[in-house]
Amino acid sequence: MLELCILKVDDPGCFWGRIVKGAGVCVEDPKEYEELHIQMNLFYHKVNLDIEKMRLPSLEEGQVCVVYSGALKSWCRAVLESLFQGADGCQALCFLVDHAKRISVNADKVLAPLEKFLQLPFWVRKFQLSGIHPMTLQVSDSLEKAELVPSSHWDTSATRYFRNLLQASTLMEAVLCDEQAESTAVELYLTIENMKLYCILCYTFCVCINIYSIITQTYIYIYITEVMEVLLPGAEVVLKMTLSACENESSHTHCVWSQALSQWSYSRPGVTECYCWPMVARGCDTLIVSSNGDDPLSYLPPFLTHLTHLMLSSVYSTLTSHTGPIAVILCPGWKKSQHLSDMLEISAARSLNPLTILVGHRREEAKSVKIKNCQLLVTTPFSLVRLLVFHTFLFLRLCHLVLDEVDVLYTRAPEEMSTILQHFEKVAASEERTSMPRQIIAAGRRWSHHAETLLTEHMRDPCVIITAPEEAALYGKVHQIVLLCLDDTKISTLPLCLNFASDVAQKTLIITNSMDEVEQVFTDRAEKLSHSAKSVLLLSEYNASHINGILRYMERANAVIPHELQDFAKGVMQAKEKQKAQRPLCSHLKSFGFCRDCRVCPDRHTVDPVQDAPQHINSRTITILPLYIKNASCYYGRLVSGKKDGYNSLAAQMAEHYAIERLHATKVVEGGIYALQEEDVYHRVRVQAVMERGERLFYSVLVCFLDEGHQKEVKAHQLLILPSQFQILPPQAVEIIVCRVQPIDGEVDWNPKVSWHISQKIKGVQHQGKIVLCLGNTVWVDPMVRITSMPGLKTTINEYDIHSEILATGMGTNNPQHVVLLRELYEWENAAVEEKGCLVPSEAPEKDLHASLFHPLIKWFQREDSVTLTIKLVDPVGQTCFTFFFLFNIRKWFRNTGN
Repeated sequence: MLELCILKVDDPGCFWGRIVKGAGVCVEDPKEYEELHIQMNLFYHKVNLDIEKMRLPSLEEGQVCVVYSGALKSWCRAVLESLFQGADGCQALCFLVDHAKRISVNADKVLAPLEKFLQLPFWVRKFQLSGIHPMTLQVSDSLEKAELVPSSHWDTSATRYFRNLLQASTLMEAVLCDEQAESTAVELYLTIENMKLYCILCYTFCVCINIYSIITQTYIYIYITEVMEVLLPGAEVVLKMTLSACENESSHTHCVWSQALSQWSYSRPGVTECYCWPMVARGCDTLIVSSNGDDPLSYLPPFLTHLTHLMLSSVYSTLTSHTGPIAVILCPGWKKSQHLSDMLEISAARSLNPLTILVGHRREEAKSVKIKNCQLLVTTPFSLVRLLVFHTFLFLRLCHLVLDEVDVLYTRAPEEMSTILQHFEKVAASEERTSMPRQIIAAGRRWSHHAETLLTEHMRDPCVIITAPEEAALYGKVHQIVLLCLDDTKISTLPLCLNFASDVAQKTLIITNSMDEVEQVFTDRAEKLSHSAKSVLLLSEYNASHINGILRYMERANAVIPHELQDFAKGVMQAKEKQKAQRPLCSHLKSFGFCRDCRVCPDRHTVDPVQDAPQHINSRTITILPLYIKNASCYYGRLVSGKKDGYNSLAAQMAEHYAIERLHATKVVEGGIYALQEEDVYHRVRVQAVMERGERLFYSVLVCFLDEGHQKEVKAHQLLILPSQFQILPPQAVEIIVCRVQPIDGEVDWNPKVSWHISQKIKGVQHQGKIVLCLGNTVWVDPMVRITSMPGLKTTINEYDIHSEILATGMGTNNPQHVVLLRELYEWENAAVEEKGCLVPSEAPEKDLHASLFHPLIKWFQREDSVTLTIKLVDPVGQTCFTFFFLFNIRKWFRNTGN
């Protein structure tokens, strides 16, 4: 017999392992494979390796390739299994043939192997158990009997039982039965506790469930007893409920999710999970409010378990008259939908055929959507409402509705949520659905009046789980009072504000900063206060950092907010904005004219006259060359001059210089300017940060391309010394923002497919645009068009307008207030600066003269033969100032006198 080492189990008909020893069989030497990987790492880590030449000409399933595994920190041989479109572009799912692991990498990082790296056979072989076939349990329509029938795929209980046997065994031996092209059939013998077993999995799978449930019950019991100390007083009841649910559901949940949870470093269920998982797995309507309520793991494992169990039990067989999903998960935006879709791919929920659909404003797109054999749909409220308009019949089987981040869903799409819930209620109330399951799961981080409406109007016998104390106070309608006082008067102020005579007892919440204050307050209350109580929060001057969060909380509690607190919060906000003086201007403010929440955004929201002084002329038409597409409406590129372009001359000189002399930078420092070669082009780059080397072979640095605008991580040894004559020309990269457009559905980030579409269309192509506003190195253009000249004619054609192209994707909408809001902010800041300008009165003696600097309003009028510049001064008669100024244009200085 052969001794095996089994590394990975897909099912009893497909598991991967290595032959460790055996008579008459050539056993691979591990040292040869170690040497192979050393040679591969040395080759593919070469400094002068041309990656472009090593890429495969085309990618097809079944190809042998070489990919880099971050977990193994090594280049590995692999077989390409599939290609799919991810958030970062085209992804490739590869199986590592020497390690029995699957990884996904970017398609452009799949390289071709050298012939010498393929001489050794694959270290991992594919095996299957001989003489058995998959069976499954089929329940009759009348639910009176169940029988085992042949199946096309292995039941999860059989796979689970097989894995348990392998984990418990100390020795794995096999007899070869049949050599096939793709796998080897074997009779497997396992030694467990000094007893050799013939593993053929001929037992009824019900026995497997009973055996495994005993193991799993102990496993879950350990988890729950470890978190018992932090549970509420009623935890004993929850523990009994959880253990009773474990016998039927948790074992299956553990099997489906064990591998996925380990990938996300999810160690154990927390307090929230211990309460809500049994309720969700039983099909109960559940509302979850916790600090991690935005994490899908708070409900997803038991939900998929429950869904899969009902599918296997043929519960939905009576709904065969319709097609479409039986469950829908609503997410607040495309990012969360993509994240949830990735989780479903890893969670082995393939039997549910999960599908993610996001549709825009285009009616044709919603009409053409095909939902085939999909049991679980992931989408957003806006997309689902658009689908309901054209495909109502596809959602007549809907039995389960999951509201992910329910507080955000209601904030962004209250009307759409009402429409969806009405449809769900109508479908669930139909006559043919009387015996069908019906479940609503809502998870979020905050309690709101919308959640209360959801509970009272749409949920049946709901289970409400709130593990965040501050949200539980809102749920319990605790009367909130907030007062301002000095820190040294808090203890004396507290008895006065609580000394109310009330016939109705009220709940009380007293917050202190230390244990000493707890004792002080308790003693004072016992001596002086009546039993009537309110929740009082005293704020002192030391609580300024929390003022905005408290103000938001009080607004949600509908509490009376003192004017002093509002003024205090306003002052704190202004002080925080001043602390952001060195931060860049908020990217959302620049792209859309507003920021979703200035109180938590780390960037600046005011115009700084110095940092944001315009570097380009407003109200003129320019030629734009986009080089880096940040998103659908924001790009980095160069403004191309009609005359001799300084950058082209610089690029030619750099190419000529480095063709003769290439000196690598021996010492790399942050802020230093260097050269970097990409293909045949040399770029000027500034080092933004030097990464820690760790276990990597080379140092890496984060660089910013001065003439293109984007950032990239490169190896430090790739940087070249940049002579000083090439550093004279200022950075040519300009941030370019297309006006009057924003993402649909209140999103703050563009959908990647829109950005990809715009990138494919405009990158590296010259466009014409009119600058309507300029702040610092950022220009806002409206319009931005691609103009083509007709050969042989003095005629030009506008091929397309970027604004219209974005709207045509259906993922963008008009934003008419974009430039208006920016101009109002700019003019308001300018007016504030003018009011604060320190101007010297005319009667002041000259010896007491003080200088001051401010930025007046400037208007620039340009004609073919002249330029007129007007400057608005504040009280020019009363100013004592220099009466001349300088203009700079095309490397020439002009001096003029003020009139």
